[in-house]
Amino acid sequence: LDIVHNFLYLLLPVHTLPKFVIENLHITAKIACYPKALERYSSTQMNRGGRVVIMTNEYNRVGSTLAMAYLIAGEGKSLKEAWATLRRAYLALRPRWEFLDRLAVFEQKVRNLPDPIKIADEDFL
Repeated sequence: LDIVHNFLYLLLPVHTLPKFVIENLHITAKIACYPKALERYSSTQMNRGGRVVIMTNEYNRVGSTLAMAYLIAGEGKSLKEAWATLRRAYLALRPRWEFLDRLAVFEQKVRNLPDPIKIADEDFL
């Protein structure tokens, strides 16, 4: 279980959280990687003072991508800021270039940028 940002956690479903951990962390919601609802649902939970766990089979891929997408859309972070936030929580995280390219296009749409911001190796290592 890794803390991504204030109220957001990542977890592989093969790991189960004992009830006392859920209670101690004050987790109020679990999301099993349904991207369309993630941003709206996570924001609602955050505004209520809740905490959210994103559960995924592909920890380095889908879960981290969804967490970064939430940070971009829900908290207005840039892709680089979202990456830095996730990297602080999970030091072993490595870039998946195909997902970073898609997130750059997502950031362009969300932030209404004329073009996607170029991704450089040194920014994501």
